[in-house]
Amino acid sequence: MQLAQFLDKLRLTRYEKEAILQLSSIDSSTAKELYKHTTIPQGRIYSVIQELIRKGFVNTIPSSPQSYRIKDISTALKLYLTNKKAKTEKLIHNIKNIELKPKQFNFNKKAPSVS
Repeated sequence: MQLAQFLDKLRLTRYEKEAILQLSSIDSSTAKELYKHTTIPQGRIYSVIQELIRKGFVNTIPSSPQSYRIKDISTALKLYLTNKKAKTEKLIHNIKNIELKPKQFNFNKKAPSVS
């Protein structure tokens, strides 16, 4: 399976997928270079990069201007999926703590007539 096909199966935005594909094919990139080689709008490039850093895909390289890279795409994908799995398991565990209001029936409303 190709990386692009695999990324399509994840819940990532179009711009996140595009940035991952570009960064995984090169050593590193500045935000400006990433913007120029993708269709990510200039005004969105930093928010896309920050979201990918938050999700564990992208690492920051301290430099001037700042550069970004994906060190190992396989490791990044495993980390991302492991984190998603942990969050999902926590949500499943918390289902039992959901408090629901008892159902209330309104007998004052007229039932629809059947013709």
